[in-house]
Amino acid sequence: MDLRKKDYGTFACECGIRITKRKTGRTSHRKGIYHRHFKRIKALLAKNCLTYSEIGDRLGVTREMIRIIAGKTNQSLTGKERVASCTLNKRGLESRVKWQPIIAKCKEAGLYFSLVEVSNARGIWFSSQRCRINGHLCHRMRCCQSNGYFRIRRPSSRSKCEFVLYETPVGWYVIPRKGLPEATMFNPHPDTQRLTLTMRHDYQSFHEGWGLLKARRTQ
Repeated sequence: MDLRKKDYGTFACECGIRITKRKTGRTSHRKGIYHRHFKRIKALLAKNCLTYSEIGDRLGVTREMIRIIAGKTNQSLTGKERVASCTLNKRGLESRVKWQPIIAKCKEAGLYFSLVEVSNARGIWFSSQRCRINGHLCHRMRCCQSNGYFRIRRPSSRSKCEFVLYETPVGWYVIPRKGLPEATMFNPHPDTQRLTLTMRHDYQSFHEGWGLLKARRTQ
């Protein structure tokens, strides 16, 4: 009597995993979580913004099970890398909400908007004051109002911006940083009898001046 273990061989299942041709092996595999939900699991693993825990919660399985399945499907990102990518993606979505007024203006003018990453000891974040529009580094600032005049100040040299986006009650002023005084005031209504308090009289020409950003900066 031959007591040697019979070699049933293996074959590639429709879910992409090689299994034994033995009937019991095929049955147990087809009852498994991965075979029953492999299309959904692959689609979820393809999204780098989802962690293993979030995928497991959606499917009702543990994070370790998803990690094992990810190893079988040769996923390029590890668990820690997926967490970092997911965190960065969530921070980007939160930052874009804060930048929504400027993003809307860029869409109207046909400009490309992108966030600026900031690295610190806590990881990678997105700046709440600086952004890139058509490749130009821009600095966002609020404009104070005093007795009908707008008071503006120049960003510090550490900002290294090319344009300053001043938010005012009457809209946005897109002003090149070069040539700006450290602080000044101007009258937003030059047609009135009130005189401006600055030597420069062309600030009104920069009101909603998004066209200044259309020319992409050459690298």
